Amino acid sequence: MAGDAAAALHAATERRHAIVLPVVGVPSMTTSPSRESLAQALPDVRRAVRLPGLGARAEVWRDPEGAPHVRAASARDAFLAQGFVHAQEPR
Repeated sequence: MAGDAAAALHAATERRHAIVLPVVGVPSMTTSPSRESLAQALPDVRRAVRLPGLGARAEVWRDPEGAPHVRAASARDAFLAQGFVHAQEPR
């Protein structure tokens, strides 16, 4: 009997937590942005920037998909450069 009561309580709890939300205004996942629109969303990377706080030179480059890569002399400089790169990204 106690097992049946526990199972009933568990089933009631499970039902209470089930939430169904309507899906409204979700963009189609079949369309993807073009390379041109992705390139326009990237920050201007044609010039060097001096960052206060860097201990040595840090380099940032982007691969063909636009993902940034950081090379620096120390982990601290790499994280500082990475933070700068993320702050440049459009929201």
